Amino acid sequence: MREYLLKSGQHLLVKLALPVDASRIIEYCQRVGGETDYLSFGASEFDKTIPEEEIILQQYCNAENQLYIYAELDNQIIGLLDVSASHKKRIRHSAEFGLSVRKDFWGIGVGSCLIEYMLDWARSNAHIKKLNLKVISNNESAINLYRKYEFTMEGRITKEFYINDQYYDMISMGYWLE
Repeated sequence: MREYLLKSGQHLLVKLALPVDASRIIEYCQRVGGETDYLSFGASEFDKTIPEEEIILQQYCNAENQLYIYAELDNQIIGLLDVSASHKKRIRHSAEFGLSVRKDFWGIGVGSCLIEYMLDWARSNAHIKKLNLKVISNNESAINLYRKYEFTMEGRITKEFYINDQYYDMISMGYWLE
């Protein structure tokens, strides 16, 4: 667990997600899926059961090159970040992460705290050398956040997202740790 001071003056806790957190994480994901079109899932599309989520969280806990953390404020999960990588030797050095923050907490530094925690973890992890992410092309706030931490654009996939009868491109960004 690590504590951060937000721009709002509030103290944020960043914690490792454990199987016991499964129901709270499901509740969080169901909420954020309906708050924004910037995620890969929408309202009611996060359909994991508690036992399924517990297994997923245990797999993260057991993996040397994976991380699942959440941001907590006043005993509520307000942000999530997960890093997943393969066990295959040729690609286990390269991990992809996903990040989300509850909409009522955008702009106060929650995403930055999660990214800083992840970067510290990745730098101390013998297996991780590269971090990758995918972001919808119209999410300028997220793209600017990733650029702040020196992630660079590596590619663009056209019409990857289909939201509200409109297509959006997907931007691929990466960060080399060495």
